Amino acid sequence: MPRYQQVLALDPHKTRRVPSHHGLKGELAGYRVLGITWNGIACRLVYRIYDTPAPKRLLVLGFAEHDPAYERAIARKP
Repeated sequence: MPRYQQVLALDPHKTRRVPSHHGLKGELAGYRVLGITWNGIACRLVYRIYDTPAPKRLLVLGFAEHDPAYERAIARKP
């Protein structure tokens, strides 16, 4: 299992020692981002954590290079 999957599976709120992981502001307030290198390209995984109703789950809104990931996430927001 890739490292980012392990980290998100353990605790998506606290991804220890994973670079570029933080909460977002503005149109994506309440969402989080995780920096991932995919085939040598720096990408962003934009997601939201839903703790309730149980079970806890993640909604992935975008996975792409930096700007396109955020653009896709904004377009797909519920």
